[in-house]
Amino acid sequence: MVDTSFLSQPHTLASPARIQELLYSSRRVATRLHWSDNSDWLRQDPAWTRVLWQGDRLAGLLACAPPHAGCTWLQICALADDVDAALAFPDLWQCLGPVLQQQGVREVHLLDDGQDWLRACLPASAFTIEEQVITLGRPLHIAPPCPSGTGHIRPATDDDLDPLLALDEAAFPPHWRMPARDLRHALRRAASFTVMELNGVIRACQITTRDHDEAHLSRLAVHPDHQGMGHGARILADVMHRCRRRGLTSLSVNTQRHNRRSLRLYRRFGFRHTGPDYQVWSQRIPENDAAI
Repeated sequence: MVDTSFLSQPHTLASPARIQELLYSSRRVATRLHWSDNSDWLRQDPAWTRVLWQGDRLAGLLACAPPHAGCTWLQICALADDVDAALAFPDLWQCLGPVLQQQGVREVHLLDDGQDWLRACLPASAFTIEEQVITLGRPLHIAPPCPSGTGHIRPATDDDLDPLLALDEAAFPPHWRMPARDLRHALRRAASFTVMELNGVIRACQITTRDHDEAHLSRLAVHPDHQGMGHGARILADVMHRCRRRGLTSLSVNTQRHNRRSLRLYRRFGFRHTGPDYQVWSQRIPENDAAI
């Protein structure tokens, strides 16, 4: 007789080999791109991961990134192909959600990459669509002229970490901010990480990654007090020239569909909507002890 019941537990009770087998053998695996390798932070931050057992078989895994500014993102959602997702996902969430609540997490987010099995589970666990993220891109065979203006653009260094954290906090809402650990990883792994200084103070930055001959602008931040002054245009044009000099053929970027300021900037520089697009699902966790 097949055991159809589930048991959710902390992931420290599952061996790394079993976790890797689930992640590589199942078709129902949703992951969020991250500066750290998934296996690294699964090993370093087990408190934010729960696994699902069906008998003696590892049947599912739900993991979130270490919380930052009261928010977290679901980082990995994985289920064995033959389990009932409508039963298994709520079991995992009911095991992980109260832990987040106890640690003061107030917002949980998920970037939906179009997997129908996961999308069907989210409303029943009180997740709702909060915003849409779209993808824009343009070829780099012709780079735009660099706008004139004040400020000095240079590569970011380890000494910039504190001012970059302050810039990130000012420029983005809590769930889009980068914790210090991610910024450190970006400083070492990004194809291009530059800052713009004005009177010796960092007022803007960009982080770009590469995949073979394609580049992706993963972050463009301008301090709110200095927006509308052309800093975003200058640092964007600069990174496009840097990418072109390195032989990269295209540059893509993601932004929220409602972010009109960003859309105007990217369209001014020849970016066009290319897809894929994503939905951001969110859940607000109450501060009291009410059940999630």
